[in-house]
Amino acid sequence: MQSKYIRTIGIVLAVILSMAAIFYIGGLVNQFNLNYQKWLAEGGITGKATMDAICFSPVCCWRSAMTASGLKCVALVAVIGSGVYLFIHFQDRFGNGDYDPRNFSRSKRGTYGTAGWMSDKEMRAILEISSPGHAKGIILGKTEKGAVICLPEDTRLNKHIAVFGASGTMKSRGIIRPALFQSIRRGESVVISDPKSEMYADTAELFRKHGYLVRVYNLLQPELGDSWNCMFDLGGDTLMAQVLTDVIIANTKGDGESDHFWDNGEANLLKSLILYVDMDSTRKPEEKNLPAVYQMITQNTEKELTMIFDRLPLDHPAKAPYSLFSQGSDAVRAGIVLGLGTRLQVLQSEAVRQITRRSDIDLSLPGKQKCAYFIILDDQNSSLEFLSSLFFVFLFIKLVRYADSMPEQRCKVPVNIILDEMNNIGVIPDFGRRLSTVRSRALQILMVCQSLPQLQNRYPDNLWAELLGNADTQVMLGATDDVSAQYFSARSGDMTVEVNSTMTTRQSIALAQVIPQYRYTEGIGRRRVLTPDEVLRLPNDELLIIIRGQKVLRAKKFDFTEHPYAKECVKAHIRDYKPAHPEEKPAPVMVHPQAEETPPPEKKKTAKEKTAGRGASAAKQGEKPAAPAQTSAPPAAAPPEQPSKPAKRPKTLYESARPPTDF
Repeated sequence: MQSKYIRTIGIVLAVILSMAAIFYIGGLVNQFNLNYQKWLAEGGITGKATMDAICFSPVCCWRSAMTASGLKCVALVAVIGSGVYLFIHFQDRFGNGDYDPRNFSRSKRGTYGTAGWMSDKEMRAILEISSPGHAKGIILGKTEKGAVICLPEDTRLNKHIAVFGASGTMKSRGIIRPALFQSIRRGESVVISDPKSEMYADTAELFRKHGYLVRVYNLLQPELGDSWNCMFDLGGDTLMAQVLTDVIIANTKGDGESDHFWDNGEANLLKSLILYVDMDSTRKPEEKNLPAVYQMITQNTEKELTMIFDRLPLDHPAKAPYSLFSQGSDAVRAGIVLGLGTRLQVLQSEAVRQITRRSDIDLSLPGKQKCAYFIILDDQNSSLEFLSSLFFVFLFIKLVRYADSMPEQRCKVPVNIILDEMNNIGVIPDFGRRLSTVRSRALQILMVCQSLPQLQNRYPDNLWAELLGNADTQVMLGATDDVSAQYFSARSGDMTVEVNSTMTTRQSIALAQVIPQYRYTEGIGRRRVLTPDEVLRLPNDELLIIIRGQKVLRAKKFDFTEHPYAKECVKAHIRDYKPAHPEEKPAPVMVHPQAEETPPPEKKKTAKEKTAGRGASAAKQGEKPAAPAQTSAPPAAAPPEQPSKPAKRPKTLYESARPPTDF
């Protein structure tokens, strides 16, 4: 308390002394100015006048400072003194480095690193800066003045973009919807994964308005979408069958680590069944699908399957994988059959069987004309992940094959593939290699994840790093985990900063007197452009853009409502969507002949029998023989004989696909 009181007194005394000094110096300056003006009026150098002497007495100086001209001199002295003080106090900002608002200066020496923020000149050299109404590229953000920051159409960088942002960081509002709007403006096709059908509801009518063919592959409500048969144009291609098998096995694993022994056995069995169904000439094209494969597992024992494949010629594509499967013991083969049936048990659903029996969606069509495909995902259930993964794998294959068939080896219409909530799609095999090769085919991919750990869990063993290495542009919208923060902190780079240190030494001479001594040193040090905690504290209206070969750019987020196309959007509900081939309700599986063959008069007899038998409910020998005698005229022998017939193979393809009792 006493030290605070002494400090207050010291500040007051310092102010008084400073004001007295300012007025004293101002009085001196005013005296000099008046004497100089008088000397000039009397002839100056050419005359014989002499300049009056200046009075250094404090009383004279203060008296001179109180005049009109003296107050002007006092003000001049105060301004100059304040400038000198501010320069000394903020000398770090005017030193050899660039001052940062975070209270440090960046050194120009570059001893420890030359990273820093992207300047306005550098930004305009590699990015498109335009208004929302005239921008053509992929919108990433906006400047402080509201201009849109876009990745140009003619950039030499690849257009693959990786976006990371926790929930509520405007992934949909700031990145995905503007990307859809810009695709419409450029006349390019779009294939987007759409959790909960939000993007379809907001943009489907806009796509239709601009002449797009809209298709929906609905895995959340299968009955409200188009069908896609992954085996539609397999054509006995063993490589495509292998891809199909790998995707199903990779995306139908249970919790925990899997056993490669069982995985390989199930893969061989699945591949053989796929090739058998695909090359079965007795089946119609619409009967060659995954439900037919599942039906073979559930309606045939392992011995019956062996008999079927033994009849195949040796050069049949399905023969080799089934021979590998059959090498195991009886117990192993039974376990493999049971395991594969469990993997495909989602095909027990009638709705799932319906969307996999035919192909209403042409996967190569987006490269030929303007299309908008919405793949609606179920973000609460992972049982259908293998279907979404299959869709995108075959999409890459079909579009690449179409592009290679063109003279320019590019798709006629560029295709934008937007993987929103990428971790809910499932594992895409060889995704890193596909990213590195599809750029030349006019395919650009936008990967959207909530965090880096999600991507690492889905693509372990540094496969995630391979994916990010193929994305020349990475955007951070906001992070809540340390792994993402540390990654983007490292990506921001190291910079050289100025390090200043001050040492104060106090020596006591008397009880009431302290004489401070200061030591000031300068040097350089190292720091990240953004530390992990600074990444975590990124404001919600800002984002980070990291482009290959460039410094990190800090920009504002762009809201899709600022885009001109936002005014043209009309809400559409998925319930109103009309599939390309609406399915009819399936017929009932079994019809009881008893209800069909009993004539109407027989109902009256049974009513009389009921009234006659009320009093003799315990006497079964009198009424019971009479009842069969009255109903023997119609074909009453059919009911006891019919239950024995379902032991044969049913004629319908899907209605009788029931899992084994071991399930």
